[in-house]
Amino acid sequence: MRNYCDELNKLSPAERITRNLISEYDFECFSASSWNAIHAESVLAAVRKLPFEGSCLDDKLSAASVATSQCLDGIAMWIGQRRRAEVWAGRLFQKCLEEVNGETDDLLMLLNRLDWWVNGVSENDDGLWAIQEMDPIFYFDICVELARMLTATTLQPD
Repeated sequence: MRNYCDELNKLSPAERITRNLISEYDFECFSASSWNAIHAESVLAAVRKLPFEGSCLDDKLSAASVATSQCLDGIAMWIGQRRRAEVWAGRLFQKCLEEVNGETDDLLMLLNRLDWWVNGVSENDDGLWAIQEMDPIFYFDICVELARMLTATTLQPD
C-alpha cells in the first residue's frame, strides 16, 4: 500500500502548489454542487482574492519557477481528478443511503467514521481497493467528495 504523504512528496513543485490551491479553493470558496461547474481560471481568480493565499501566490509560483499557464494546467488536472472522485463518491453515497435507510442521524454517525466505513467498503470492491492501494491521493479525494455529499445531505432542513 502506498502512503498518502509519500505520494504527496513525489509531486512536482507545480503539482504540489496547484493541489494546495485546489484545497484552498475547496475549503474557502467552493459553493457549486459539482466540480463540473468549476474551471481553472475561476479557481485561480478566487484564490488570488483570498487574504492569505492570494497575497503570496505570485511569490510561491515564482520561487517554484511555475508559470501561470503551468498553474492553470495543474489546477485543471486536479479539477479533473475531483470530477472523477465525485463519480466514485456518488456510488459510495448511494451505498451509504442504502445502509442507513436514509436516516439523517445515522448519516451523521457515518460521517464521523467515514474513513473506517470507506475502508470497509473497499474490502469488497476491487476497484476501490486498487485505488486505495495504488493511488492514495485519489482515494483521499474520493473521501473528501463523499464527505461533501454527506454533509450537504445532513445539513438540509427536514
